[in-house]
Amino acid sequence: MPESPRGSNAGVFSRIPELFQVAYVVPDIYSAIQRWNKIGVGPFYVFSHLKFRTMSFMGKTSNPDVSIALSYYGNIQLELIQQHDRAPSIYSDFIKWFPNGGQQHLGVISDNYESDLAYLENIGIKVVQQIEMPDGQKASYVNGDRAPDIMIEVIERTDNLTNLFEKIKNHCEQWDGHSGYIDVGVP
Repeated sequence: MPESPRGSNAGVFSRIPELFQVAYVVPDIYSAIQRWNKIGVGPFYVFSHLKFRTMSFMGKTSNPDVSIALSYYGNIQLELIQQHDRAPSIYSDFIKWFPNGGQQHLGVISDNYESDLAYLENIGIKVVQQIEMPDGQKASYVNGDRAPDIMIEVIERTDNLTNLFEKIKNHCEQWDGHSGYIDVGVP
């Protein structure tokens, strides 16, 4: 990973790239989009009922029915997540504890995904949930005693993902305030 902008004395997370994403778990993704639209954030790209190649939560296979919505506010990506069932996951746990939803994790993009996860696990920050998308792109959610009081999503950088995020960001920069979301469907 590139050196953190916080310098070499930043401790545990000195190897982690800058945060780029703030993610919320919400009970109703379209209501949440409307609230963000009212304060000038949009449009959101909605990916309904995502299909994972694999997904594990606390080391056990799970298959939650999840929709996400992505938008940008400047350089910060906003992610809204709604789980439609009760399958075990960080999302269903979060909404159980916070029924109105809220900020659930922060995201970073990793150019050295496997190495970064090994580093985090070696210093006691454990993987809580892992996903693999149909195109092979991976992400892991980490937490532990040496982590901040919020979960971190470590996202593997791929060309497809980079291109998608750039497309969404460019569209958000040109947004005219109409059409608060784009229903992409199932990717």
